[in-house]
Amino acid sequence: MKRFILLHVIIILFASNVYCGADEPLFLLDFPGESNVIDYSKYGEFTGVGTEDYRYIIKDREGLAKAEPKVAPKLSERDTTPPRIYLSQRAIEIVSSAKKTVRGQAIDESGVALVYVNNREAQIDEKGNFQADILLKPGLNNIVIEAIDIYNNKATKTFIMTRKSQVAKKIEPKEDILNIKGKYL
Repeated sequence: MKRFILLHVIIILFASNVYCGADEPLFLLDFPGESNVIDYSKYGEFTGVGTEDYRYIIKDREGLAKAEPKVAPKLSERDTTPPRIYLSQRAIEIVSSAKKTVRGQAIDESGVALVYVNNREAQIDEKGNFQADILLKPGLNNIVIEAIDIYNNKATKTFIMTRKSQVAKKIEPKEDILNIKGKYL
């Protein structure tokens, strides 16, 4: 009974204090490099995280059944290499519209967690393909893409898009618009 209570207390401490703003957990419940893990997020969805309604909903039963556990990397073997960023368009592009979709791929062995395009989070799939809609001013626009992997390694790629200026028609005001008379409430 004492072992059960001690284990229960350790789990509560782990759940409440593990990530108190630190990069590393206070202690480990397993031994990295020796534990087999399955990435369950590939086969289902975690809902209600941090609440009493916490659940895992399986979406791919076949895939989960075939999933091969992988050995978790040791803390000393963590990836320190930043992701690689590839663009689907040319590095210098001339466009005529104000709205443009930037597409590309960010690749990293440990997995890409986030991609930002001009500080806006892009949509990203499990293969690292990303896209984001941006707005362009007339003239030169610097486009900055930042990819971050699961170990917080960052890569940045910058390129230029030019939006063609369009000449607006000059509108001559009608004389009767300028000479408005009467009472206004």
